[in-house]
Amino acid sequence: MVEGTVEIEAKWRADGREHERLRTALRRVGASHTGTVREINTLFDSVDGALRRSGQVLRLRRSDPGHSTLTLKGRSTYHEGVKTRDETELDFTDHDAMTGILHGLGFSESLEYQKTRESWDLDGAVVALDTLEFGQFVEIEGTEDQVRRTADLLGLDTATAERRGYPSMMRAHQARERAD
Repeated sequence: MVEGTVEIEAKWRADGREHERLRTALRRVGASHTGTVREINTLFDSVDGALRRSGQVLRLRRSDPGHSTLTLKGRSTYHEGVKTRDETELDFTDHDAMTGILHGLGFSESLEYQKTRESWDLDGAVVALDTLEFGQFVEIEGTEDQVRRTADLLGLDTATAERRGYPSMMRAHQARERAD
């Protein structure tokens, strides 16, 4: 049996100027830039949308050539701006085979979004500067203490953290585009 972990994070809207401010602040406090990747994230669900209705996410992510990750995320809870959820991940190389397995199990693609993620490490917390077609964001992941301490160091208030995940924001973006 694959053992999962608990994902603890907070996310804020940003813009290009805010990303620059954060890069400067991250360098000032001694953070290490660990890389920048382009991701294609595809969500899968059953025909009746059972995973989404239950607050779960089944995501297939393709990043660097030859690297993919399958992630099952549980329902989210929030405590003073910080989101917590169970998460189980599996890294693998044959993206097409995993897609075939998911289809064979009765899942189909329900949403896709692309993201460029610039990652930084600050004392064990991961700070991500994300760019998606519907906006720019900063996300901090670690223990709850790490998330709060890092947010304070970077001048981010957990009371103003974004509660919606990227899939919800992508769906809202697509709905606005269809309405135009």
